[in-house]
Amino acid sequence: MSKNELKNKIIANLKKPNHTIFLDNEEDAAIYEVDLDMLNRAIHQLLDESTLLKRSPNEHGSHVSVDIGEDWDNETLYRLGETYFIFSGGGMSAEVIQSCTKAEADKLLTKWKIKS
Repeated sequence: MSKNELKNKIIANLKKPNHTIFLDNEEDAAIYEVDLDMLNRAIHQLLDESTLLKRSPNEHGSHVSVDIGEDWDNETLYRLGETYFIFSGGGMSAEVIQSCTKAEADKLLTKWKIKS
């Protein structure tokens, strides 16, 4: 599978509600029929091509509580076209990319603006 095909498959899955990819999980890479290195490179390229909308204001590693999915440290909201997603983790925790609807993104942006 080419990197572009992989990115397109990841984007298609991020359009689905509650889709989460753990960048350190062999099983998540297997879903895409690639190894972890290829999955990580494709996701980081996807991040580079996306628009960073906002970083969560939690600078001290505390969790931001939201009504979608799991609560992650160091959340960053991105958009690529009409697809919204959250990238989180790094440091001591696994990096994760998680789907997000426009309504959920709007809720996060409002919450983070209040906390900033």
